[in-house]
Amino acid sequence: MMDVAGYSRLIARDAQGTVSRWVRLRDKAIGPTIVEHGGRAWNFSGDGLVVEFPSAAHAIRGTLDIQRRVADLEESVSDSIRLRIGIHLGDVLSDDNELHGNAANVAARLQTFASPGTVMASETVVADLPEYLQRLGMDVGALRLKNFPVPIRAFRFWGSEAHGTLPVAMPRYDSGLPSLSVLAFACIGGADDDRYLAQGLTEGLVSCLSTNPELFVVARGVLRLPPVETAASADRLGVRYIVSGTLQRSGARVRVTAQLADREAGRVIWSDRLDAAAGDIFGLQDMLAQRVIEQVAPHVRLSELSRALRKRPERLDAYEAVLRATDKLYKLDLGEFRQAGDLLRRALAIDPNYAYAHALLAIWFSIRVEQGWSESVSEDRTELLTEANTAVALDPGEPAALAFAGHARSIQLRDYHGAVELFDRAIASSPSAAVAWIRSSPTYAYMGNGIEASRRAREALRLSPFDHHVFFTYATIGLAAYMMDDYVDAVTWCERAERANPRFTANLRILAASLVAASRLPEARSVAGALMRADPGFRVAPFIERYAIRDNDARALFGRRLVDAGVAA
Repeated sequence: MMDVAGYSRLIARDAQGTVSRWVRLRDKAIGPTIVEHGGRAWNFSGDGLVVEFPSAAHAIRGTLDIQRRVADLEESVSDSIRLRIGIHLGDVLSDDNELHGNAANVAARLQTFASPGTVMASETVVADLPEYLQRLGMDVGALRLKNFPVPIRAFRFWGSEAHGTLPVAMPRYDSGLPSLSVLAFACIGGADDDRYLAQGLTEGLVSCLSTNPELFVVARGVLRLPPVETAASADRLGVRYIVSGTLQRSGARVRVTAQLADREAGRVIWSDRLDAAAGDIFGLQDMLAQRVIEQVAPHVRLSELSRALRKRPERLDAYEAVLRATDKLYKLDLGEFRQAGDLLRRALAIDPNYAYAHALLAIWFSIRVEQGWSESVSEDRTELLTEANTAVALDPGEPAALAFAGHARSIQLRDYHGAVELFDRAIASSPSAAVAWIRSSPTYAYMGNGIEASRRAREALRLSPFDHHVFFTYATIGLAAYMMDDYVDAVTWCERAERANPRFTANLRILAASLVAASRLPEARSVAGALMRADPGFRVAPFIERYAIRDNDARALFGRRLVDAGVAA
């Protein structure tokens, strides 16, 4: 099963050109390739088609060949046509015009998980492939397909990329994301070198902001716009937010000012100024871009949340439902937590392909287990891993999805190496994503590398010191200190986390154990009491049996310290 990714959007922009290019691709690339690989096309109309191949190997080779040929023909097109393809193996029925059967239905569902330019195949297909073709696929785990009660394990194949690498262009799902553009920074003074520096800074901002999954960055042609009045520029570009600024050199120093404006609110919501030495131009560009990026995303998020909270709940779109869910999720109040789950499911009902919503729902299940709110730990753990795998499969470049999936693998499966691979991909996809740094930190602590765990958590704190879940960052730094036997520092950070959110039971466990290790037993017993009040059903023995610390002795010692603090054994 295959279709054109974003076909409606392409038609809306250029109907005649899109149809003409699509017909050309069908005639010159897709149709001939299907015949070459022994296939037959059914339902060849509109923006998609169903294809029958004689074997799994024919299907994989044929569809990868189609993806490569389409990419070659569209290489010079700015808004290129890209295909999503799903494959399943099974019996089918046909009449003179259409193909029917469960295999076609599963392939259609898998196709919705395929990123543009990729092929998604079921485990049944991959099992029937020769070994050299199996090695081309990446296991994305079990996916929950619409109207199918049992998750199906799937594998991703890239049409023009080597196994294990990411597509050059990641899909961006239209879920009402806030739109933003960067105007060319104005150069005050007019020297040629200064103009190049201003242009480099602008390009760096566009490039880095475009990797942020929370923003829809309008970049094409923006660099050539003059730095005119902000509202007019926003209207011209059709965006909600505008980043603009100036650059001025004075001797060996450079001063940059930047601001973020909300067009609809008619106000500047953030501004800053930075002075730096002008010796290393490229280093200066990177430093300036980093400073602006660290501030823009959190301020946009707060502005969007304020906008969502002013709306009637029944009028929310998927993105706004996720914003509301995030606000409720990290308060760790049981009533609001349940509302967060409802909002996330609502977002996915609006947009089933919303990778970030799937990732947050995975974290929702994780929190429900760790807070002691789960009615069935085994079922919630299955849901957690399914949602995490689904998020990564939908968008393999989404840093939050990769980070949450890695965290889930670590704490639920003790699959540390698999988790680290996902964390590395998340950070490679978006080095400024605080969520990737903080969610990777506990895994390194569990593996016994407290130094690296602390470094990652502190980097997250530097990138995003005002996040809703900063208490998680504090607690993670405390966990890293505990694993390095620095119990004084562990207590300091865990107490900060407790003040930020006293309901976070994972932090209470680390704090209680750290206080016992620091020979502060009365305080440890007070924390243990708070833990048991927050989670009356908590027992040390089953918790320690599944806790993520890799070293058996360290895990057992953590359990003994909890018992010494007064936590129920």
